[in-house]
Amino acid sequence: MVVEYPVIGFPQWKPRIYSVGFTCFCEFQTIYIVLCLLFSFGFSILGEFF
Repeated sequence: MVVEYPVIGFPQWKPRIYSVGFTCFCEFQTIYIVLCLLFSFGFSILGEFF
């Protein structure tokens, strides 16, 4: 799984989350989309604090 760290933050996350969720993990779409959303929220929060 390729994880990229966008500099700007949250707006760049959504297309990558959905593309990864629907292409790579089509068998378990909902689970991985939720996990990716949680990771994106975590990275965006960390980006705002640091």
